[in-house]
Amino acid sequence: YGGSRHTALILLIVRKYWRGIRAAIVIKYSEQCVVKLQKSRLTIIEIGPHSNPGDLYRDIEEEIGKTKEKPDVVVDKGGLGLEPVIYIFGSSAMEVVERALKCIES
Repeated sequence: YGGSRHTALILLIVRKYWRGIRAAIVIKYSEQCVVKLQKSRLTIIEIGPHSNPGDLYRDIEEEIGKTKEKPDVVVDKGGLGLEPVIYIFGSSAMEVVERALKCIES
């Protein structure tokens, strides 16, 4: 909590399955960022595109519920009325920021 309602809802969905995840950040989608996060060996889940904004929460819960590994990143391809974004998760705010900074490292 302390951020947007949307981000808090996403975090609560993820925490249903992975209690150790306590922080989240949402950043702009970029293919270069996704590649850098993959090279960092983070567990990445891709979702979307969604047919409507209401499907976003259902799609995230569906994918998180199926994964065997703790998700570090959810790449959301957006959809009708939704811009593509990247959700980064971690056990602390510092861990999340460190992971997000990988996107701007050369």
